Amino acid sequence: MIALSGAPGQVIFDESSDLPFGAHPRTGPRFAALRERLADVVRSAASGGTGVVAS
Repeated sequence: MIALSGAPGQVIFDESSDLPFGAHPRTGPRFAALRERLADVVRSAASGGTGVVAS
């Protein structure tokens, strides 16, 4: 999963996911954890922080 900032070409989140493809991952705890992590990065970037996370 990759998220870009408002600045052109700046990656603020780059993390691979082990969520199953084709199933319904939104019901699982791994999806909830990934969604929360991404939301934290986006909030940090929106409030002026770098928000940059790479794994």
